[in-house]
Amino acid sequence: FKVYASRDEIVNYYKKNLVDTGWKFTGKSENIDHSNNRKIGESFNFRKGKYRLGIYFSTRDLHNYEKSNGQDPLRYSVTIYPQT
Repeated sequence: FKVYASRDEIVNYYKKNLVDTGWKFTGKSENIDHSNNRKIGESFNFRKGKYRLGIYFSTRDLHNYEKSNGQDPLRYSVTIYPQT
């Protein structure tokens, strides 16, 4: 997705709307490239029954958004999958 909003605005939107429909926020995690130990992104995680949902922001997209002072849209992805 691409939106004209900050990371915090996006995460707060999902927290409110997902929790209202029965999802539980389970925390934030950092995504690390283990070949060089660099942070490549952040995930905000939710669960509902056997399903997991992650909202992912790449470090590069966060940096580009900040560099443009919010003039460019922020890119992020949402993944939903069953936990086996």
